[in-house]
This record gives sequence, structure tokens and C-alpha cells, in this order.
Amino acid sequence: QRNIVQRKHVLRTLAIEAGYSSWEDYRRALAGMTPESLQHYDIARIGAGYPNLWFSSLTQAQAHAAVHGGRPIPVGQQAVVFVNP
Repeated sequence: QRNIVQRKHVLRTLAIEAGYSSWEDYRRALAGMTPESLQHYDIARIGAGYPNLWFSSLTQAQAHAAVHGGRPIPVGQQAVVFVNP
């Protein structure tokens, strides 16, 4: 059914957002990752304020955080800066 989002669609989206071409590739990579490398999934992170600032690259996020504060976290090929309240 074309109008139903299936689990395979969500898993593929997560893989692509993390920079992998398929869920299968991402699943293999996840097996060897540490919790520190998955910080972007920690939505309950203490000290993460709102709004969080998104950047096209980790380098841009790090440059912004160096001037304005916050914590840059890589998310796939992009990055987010958690702003401290």
C-alpha cells in the first residue's frame, strides 16, 4: 500500500541521514559503534536547550560553537549545536 509508511522506509531514512546508502550497511556499522558516536540520538540530553542550531557540516557547527557557545554534534553529514539554556 503506497500510502502507508513501513518500518523499512524509516530504517532506510535513518541510514541515509547517517550517511549510509542502505539500512544493511548502517546496521553493520552500528554494531561496531560506541555510545559516544551516537550522541545525536540522545534526545533527552541534559543541557540541550531549544532552539538547536543546524549546520551543513561539523566544521561550520564547530566554528559557530567556538564563537557563540554550545556543543556541536555530528548528524550524518550535517551537524547540530546544542544550545545551553
